[in-house]
Amino acid sequence: MTGISRAQGTARLVGRSQELELLWALYLSAREGGSPVALLVGEPGIGKTRLLDEVGTRAAEAGARVLRGGASEEAGMPPYLPFLEALGQAIRSTEENELRRSAGSTASTLSEILPEIIPRLRIPAERHPLPAEQALYRLYEAVGSLVAGLAATRPLVILLDDLHWADSSSLALLSYLSGHRNSPGLFLIGAYREGEAAGSPSFERTLAELSRHRRLHVLRLGPLSEEEIAGLAAAILEARLRPEDAHELFTQSEGNPFFAEEILRGWLESQFLVRSGSEADRDSLWRLTGEARGSLPPSIVGAIRQRLVRLPPEVVDVLRVATILGRTFETSLLAQLQETETEALETLLHPAVQAGLIRLAPPDRCGFSHDKIRETLYAEVSLSRRKRLHESIGLALETRASPQTPGRLADLAFHFSRSDDRRRGSDYSLKAGEDARRTHAPGDAARHYRTALDLLSEDDTRRGETLLGLGDASLAAAEERQALTAFRAALEWFGERGDATSSGRAWYGIGLAHLHLEEMDLAQQALQKALALQEKEPPGGTHLVQTLLSLASLMGLTGGLHAQGLSFARRALAQAEQSGDLRLRSNAGRIAGHLLILENDFETGLSTLRLALELAESQDDPSSAADCSTDLSQAYYWSADIARSIELSHRREEYARRSRQPYQLRFVDSWFALLHTLRGEWREADLRLSQALVHAESLGASSSMGFLRQVRGYLALQRGDAASADHDLEAASQGFHATDPLQHILGVGLLGQAKVRLGRREQAEACLQAQEAYILAASPAPLMHAVIASSVALLAMEGGDTTRAAQYYPLLLSHRGQFHWSLVDRVLGELATALHDEPAARSHFAAATKTAEQQGLRPELGRILMAEARLELDEAHAGSAARARQ
Repeated sequence: MTGISRAQGTARLVGRSQELELLWALYLSAREGGSPVALLVGEPGIGKTRLLDEVGTRAAEAGARVLRGGASEEAGMPPYLPFLEALGQAIRSTEENELRRSAGSTASTLSEILPEIIPRLRIPAERHPLPAEQALYRLYEAVGSLVAGLAATRPLVILLDDLHWADSSSLALLSYLSGHRNSPGLFLIGAYREGEAAGSPSFERTLAELSRHRRLHVLRLGPLSEEEIAGLAAAILEARLRPEDAHELFTQSEGNPFFAEEILRGWLESQFLVRSGSEADRDSLWRLTGEARGSLPPSIVGAIRQRLVRLPPEVVDVLRVATILGRTFETSLLAQLQETETEALETLLHPAVQAGLIRLAPPDRCGFSHDKIRETLYAEVSLSRRKRLHESIGLALETRASPQTPGRLADLAFHFSRSDDRRRGSDYSLKAGEDARRTHAPGDAARHYRTALDLLSEDDTRRGETLLGLGDASLAAAEERQALTAFRAALEWFGERGDATSSGRAWYGIGLAHLHLEEMDLAQQALQKALALQEKEPPGGTHLVQTLLSLASLMGLTGGLHAQGLSFARRALAQAEQSGDLRLRSNAGRIAGHLLILENDFETGLSTLRLALELAESQDDPSSAADCSTDLSQAYYWSADIARSIELSHRREEYARRSRQPYQLRFVDSWFALLHTLRGEWREADLRLSQALVHAESLGASSSMGFLRQVRGYLALQRGDAASADHDLEAASQGFHATDPLQHILGVGLLGQAKVRLGRREQAEACLQAQEAYILAASPAPLMHAVIASSVALLAMEGGDTTRAAQYYPLLLSHRGQFHWSLVDRVLGELATALHDEPAARSHFAAATKTAEQQGLRPELGRILMAEARLELDEAHAGSAARARQ
């Protein structure tokens, strides 16, 4: 026998019974109303795609709608590619009325990335410019609505292959569909290579986010056993392979099913396998001839090349051309390049289909069955021919309808940038970059801008703006070092041309990049240089307001220069009101309101913050709304209104997730853990801290990890575990010492309390002195002064130095009713006790008890009772001992 029969061309699924059983259980769960997500992970060729296909086939047979999509490693692919492929199938195949019902009012928004919906539903191709966060939210909502609509009529299974190559936008959309849209009947299954995904921060963040949603199931596919490889061979050959030859196949393939299939097919096509007995004989065996022992392919590439040799040369050459189009390609486009009819091309490709090298996907798609096949063929195309083919493909794409759609722009940029047509390459790369930014794919935008810069001459007038675009896109993609490089190049380019306005934008970008990197001194220097240039421009400009706000935040909130920060915030608020931009007014109001709170002006600060939140919500701006909710939540915390702080924290979390900006979630879980700790809800606090740890590690931000440790230390302190508290608070203190001196000092008092309880008096005294020195040297904002003073007073009393503690009593009187790690009223009561002012102490304790009971602060209630007991004992009135015991 010299080849593989039709039945032998497709092997049944071998092994994977446990994985298939679990996936089918998840599918049934989806049918009952859940929305599970399963991810298959393993090395190339391990069978991820085959298992995806098997689940898809079974689900389709059970009546589900099955959509398929995959990512590609080819540069220049459009954002959201896996979903474009999967949802594109739905748009093309769904009956019009059902599609219209599923898309609903979001059809025009969907057309931003799925333009094929325009002719299907006969809707106008309109674009309504919106702020980035708002547009992103509406796009995700539109996709979510379409998916939910499709899943409402029958179960919907979406198979997403090769997610290790997925762009950050696709991963963010996957996370959104999993965690933010409860779509009954939806089952998302993806596959990725673990090694290739490990270096992707966006992929790691997505895994963390999917885990957080409690719907993720990860299935790791390992090599098949020797028995399973033998079963795979038997399925392909329709008869058993001789045991020693099955062992040889297992050894060569190392249990990788794709490699085993390729080696086996190579043996067959080389006629190195012979069959003993007739095909009707169930006991017949295939055996490997002796000469094949030395002819086994040294690598899978070798195995693929041996198979390619068996094909007619003209077929192989067409396949080489197809590799320039990518792993999947349009057969009509390939036919156009070959100057032949599509039907004739499909006939020509038939031997490759029979050999399992490519797969047809009617009506007009085709793809290589494994990327190694494409890579092998692509390597055989000379550089000059590649350039010529890329140009031919680009010209062919230009002649087609709708050349300006998102995917088409990326295709045109990809092909022309690899041709000798530098003008078209740069033009389309710039258009694709802008389009990627518009569709919220900053990583793709940065890549397109870099390509354009490689093609633009030094004197091209577009070069400076392209550098700024690259910097902005890199910042949005959390690639701060690349952003710095781009902004500095833009600064040099504009500086040589005397463009002060654009130089100011470059300095602003440099400042933001340093801020993201927590390099505060460098950030302040850059932002002040930006301000000096922007102040020469007409008032009310967006860039001027943004720079003023960044300086206000940096100096007033992080740098401890409260008066200067408030001055910048007030200037920004005035400029924003002059501009009439409600989003700018919201941002300015938020920072001004926060700084007013620090001024201890809670009445004005809270009203300013509430107005800022209303403006952000009116603009449907989830990012700004998240920021405003954050500041309001913290303000209510300081005012001891913990119930409202919790309410605002939930709104903050909702807006942060809607914004799709990872940095918005940096402190959410740790903050909730702090609020749970105040109420003695230890289990809930532990759960939030474990979630915070996953998120902090995925972001790699020292500030989020530092705050996490600070809260974890505070929780341990409340539980009475001084050793654990000392460990975490010491780590937090060291982390904040260089990057955030104020946050460092705010935690030093807690650290000192842990030291006292461990008997380390000298170290506790060092903590106390550090706080007192900060108060004298830094002149913090009034509220922060009181927070530190409250901490110093408690630490001094724990150390037995009541005289030292009592000196802070007058300062803290103006902060009655507030919460600074502890209820200030309780601290005042303890200080009044030390001053032997019994009436004042009882009054303070009564106020503290009322707040603690209203807000459910059980640990504080316990400490108030202990303090009242000490007061009874100190006063030594009749019956005081009994009252103290009570």
